[in-house]
Amino acid sequence: MTNTASFTYDDLQQIAGEAAAHLPKDLVVRGISTDTRTLEPGNAFIALRGEQFDGHDHIPTAIERGASLIVHSRPSSVVRRPSSEATCCSLLAADGLKILGSFAWFHRRRFHIPVITVAGSAGKTSTKDLTAHVLSERFKVLKTQANYNNQIGTPLTLLQLSAEHEAAVIEIGTNEPGEIELLSAMVQPTHGVITSLGKEHLEKLIDLDGVEREETALFDYLHDHGGLSFVNMDDVRLRKYGHGGRLAGRVITFGMENLADIHPRISFDDELRPVLHLVKDELTMRAEMKTTGVASAMNGVCAMAIAWSLNMSAKEIR
Repeated sequence: MTNTASFTYDDLQQIAGEAAAHLPKDLVVRGISTDTRTLEPGNAFIALRGEQFDGHDHIPTAIERGASLIVHSRPSSVVRRPSSEATCCSLLAADGLKILGSFAWFHRRRFHIPVITVAGSAGKTSTKDLTAHVLSERFKVLKTQANYNNQIGTPLTLLQLSAEHEAAVIEIGTNEPGEIELLSAMVQPTHGVITSLGKEHLEKLIDLDGVEREETALFDYLHDHGGLSFVNMDDVRLRKYGHGGRLAGRVITFGMENLADIHPRISFDDELRPVLHLVKDELTMRAEMKTTGVASAMNGVCAMAIAWSLNMSAKEIR
């Protein structure tokens, strides 16, 4: 997953603070990499550590391939080109994952476009893909690839934002308490949806109440920053976040419930592919889906609600 996000000396001071003060003032980083296999000349290489890997082992390769900056957490790391005496610029950071997120957060602030974040216990990837597909009828859309929705995949996706993009659909996931809050702050969404609440990662989230607290951190972020929350009224735990409920901010509800703002009539063709029929204000539309089943229909209703909020026409949505 490559990118060309550019960062100057002044940018690096804001991202890393005093730790970057020693860097040359003419330094320009072009792209952020965590994988030497795809690293391109001019990239900054961030040496991440995990249970099964340590990026510090690949610093010599990163330098050989033309990295402009090495971000590492080992004071003793040798940042030198193997084939010469020349050294590469280096930045010592206590937490590589945190500074990767800081690069992404800084880069995201450069763009004033709709950013739709998709969270939830199930159906995130299919909802993200369908929403991005619908929005692409009007907008040039950046979306999360596959299910790269964690603290590595999310920042690397945000770093792909460029001047050509007119909207983004970003999927975020969680393994432990606090992760949705962290990723929401990084992504800075203007719109957000939680697909459903169910049993997930109970080894750390403990129970459904823990799952709800974790996932609805996205709604908390949107409320605090004037964003638009999309509430699935067919989910028994989420419906209380609808109009007049726990969210006092901007809300659009969707689902098969008649009380939802967006509640199309759903029928199925002979192959169980959903057909959505919606009359909403001045919008009258019929959308035929290529996938099958009730879950697919709900993904379509969600995508339809988001598209409607962005003033897309019936012709574009179908």
